[in-house]
Amino acid sequence: MKTVKSIDFHRGAGAVLFDLDGTLVDSLPDIIASVRLTEKELGLAGCSGAEICHWIGNGAKVLIRRVLAGDMDSIPSDEALEKTFSVFMRHYAVQGIKLTSLYPGAESVLQSLKEQGMPMALVTNKPKVITVDLIKKLNIEHYFDVVLGGGDVANPKPHGEMLITAAEQLGVAVKDCLMVGDSSNDVQAARNADMPVVAVRGGYNHGEAIELAEPDGVFDCLADVFR
Repeated sequence: MKTVKSIDFHRGAGAVLFDLDGTLVDSLPDIIASVRLTEKELGLAGCSGAEICHWIGNGAKVLIRRVLAGDMDSIPSDEALEKTFSVFMRHYAVQGIKLTSLYPGAESVLQSLKEQGMPMALVTNKPKVITVDLIKKLNIEHYFDVVLGGGDVANPKPHGEMLITAAEQLGVAVKDCLMVGDSSNDVQAARNADMPVVAVRGGYNHGEAIELAEPDGVFDCLADVFR
């Protein structure tokens, strides 16, 4: 697919918003490890790594709801959810940045955009404190002018609030920003914000081809988006 033509990637003309998990970093190993520690502590039946991969993307609490329920949509009791989520977050706070790594070429893209003077934001449903710790560990925090994580807005992705807030903080019109993600969650958030959006293959999209979400462009890797 072709790139979005409404975005001018020259200095001072637009901004780029990036998702984190599945777009810039492979965080699945840490998420699976944190779920395993939670299951072991609470004596929960184990779910598969493939199921965990399919269930991530809507924030940590939604993931744990799905782990408890064993599917995408069932709802466990509030008491069970809160207890399990608390245990998961305790483990994830320690484990969440141990195994996560940047995708090949991701930092080169960030560096190139930074050198062009492109304003950039990170918009992720990952808990904010873990997001900040992770991007510091990976030494990419300096690329982002704005970092928004879980808890920073009332309505996480796929609501458009996080993207609109990032654009406002960057001082760039929403229509002049480009959202780059890997899932239908990112595409829907961009649609709800009335923002152009492209997606990369190979991320975390609930086991479905990202083409089904109908972004404005689909690419094999980040480098292809900005060629």
